[in-house]
Amino acid sequence: MRFASGFIIPIILEFGLISATVGLYFGPIYLVNMYGMLGIYSVFTYKYSKTWQDYIRDWFKEGKKSEFFMNESVINYETVKYF
Repeated sequence: MRFASGFIIPIILEFGLISATVGLYFGPIYLVNMYGMLGIYSVFTYKYSKTWQDYIRDWFKEGKKSEFFMNESVINYETVKYF
């Protein structure tokens, strides 16, 4: 509830006020343009974030793999050294 009242509600209120101001003073063409650009920006941000998350996930997987092989090599070296 704190997140909604402190973050979501002010954004919705501000967006509504800006939309009303742009629609009133500049007309519906600018309002449609604003909504279109917001939509394009939202889609781009979502796709870019998803791509970046996939890249980071793969990067960590490769790091875990290399760490596993490094630890396995050290363990094998120590085992052979003792025998």
